[in-house]
Amino acid sequence: MPTGAEERLARRRVARAERDQERRRRRTVQWIAAGVGLFAVVAVVILVLVVTRTGEAPASQPGAAGTTASASPRVRLPDQGAAHVPVGDPIQYASTPPASGTHYSTTAPYGVHRESILPGYWVHNLEHGAVVLLFRCAADCDPVVQQITELYKRLPNGAFGEVKLVAAPDPALSTAFVLIAWRVQEALDAFDAARIEAFYRDFVDKGPERAP
Repeated sequence: MPTGAEERLARRRVARAERDQERRRRRTVQWIAAGVGLFAVVAVVILVLVVTRTGEAPASQPGAAGTTASASPRVRLPDQGAAHVPVGDPIQYASTPPASGTHYSTTAPYGVHRESILPGYWVHNLEHGAVVLLFRCAADCDPVVQQITELYKRLPNGAFGEVKLVAAPDPALSTAFVLIAWRVQEALDAFDAARIEAFYRDFVDKGPERAP
């Protein structure tokens, strides 16, 4: 039969084994918790990146409710000068549509137009801090014109008491809409009132000349 000393030694060994097992269990739990926490952090980072790259909420395309609108980033273009030439003189621009450059001595009327306007006129508006919205539409431009007109009524006046926006069709556009300020452009694949208004507010009265 085991002696009392042997029994005590056996109990100590059992207790030590139980403590070792408990320590291993705790380490395992800690590693699992750390892994779960790391996974959660990575998931949050990925979610933030996805949301950031996705951008703003989509908008409806004219005549096609539920379609999404995407937009290219604003592009800063080189300064092509601001020389004035007589109305009717031929003008060559380095980029189409232009965001600066030679232009006529007369500006385009502010408002929403159904007929195309030569860039020589509205580039002068850009010089005065106006925003130009060019749009491409099919044979029936009424839906697009109506959308732009409703937005135009909500835009704030510029420094001279009028909405400094020129909107006109341009069949040569490669995208549905192009927003233009002096040396800045942003292309839109579909009508997006929020983006158009944001662009207008950011650039109205920011041209090289402070004039109506």
